Amino acid sequence: HTADKMRSAVRDYVNEHNTASSNNRRVAGRRPPIKLVGILATSNSTTNPYGNDNDDDDDDDDPYGNETYSEQIANSCIADGILYKPWRIPPTIDDMELAIHSANERDDVHGIL
Repeated sequence: HTADKMRSAVRDYVNEHNTASSNNRRVAGRRPPIKLVGILATSNSTTNPYGNDNDDDDDDDDPYGNETYSEQIANSCIADGILYKPWRIPPTIDDMELAIHSANERDDVHGIL
C-alpha cells in the first residue's frame, strides 16, 4: 500500500508539473518534462561520458545487472510520465564525480540515480 501511495503522489506531481507547464507558457514554449538521469559506471567500449542521451542497450558487460536495473527504472518512469536517460560513464571515481556535477548543473535534470 505504501508503494502505491508513493507512486500515486509521483504521478500527481508530474501531472501538476505538466499542467502548470501548459497553463504558464514561457516564451520558448513548455517547461521541459521532469527528467531523471541514471549514472551507470560501465567498462563498455561504447561509453559516452558526462550527460549524453545515448541509451543504446548493450548487456554484454553487465555482470552486476546495471543495465537491467536501468531498464526497469526507465519502464517505471515512462509509466509515471517521467523522462529517464541513462548516462554511461567509465567506472572511475573521477568520472562519477564529474558526471554527478554535470547533472547537478543542468536545468533540465530534476533527479539523479
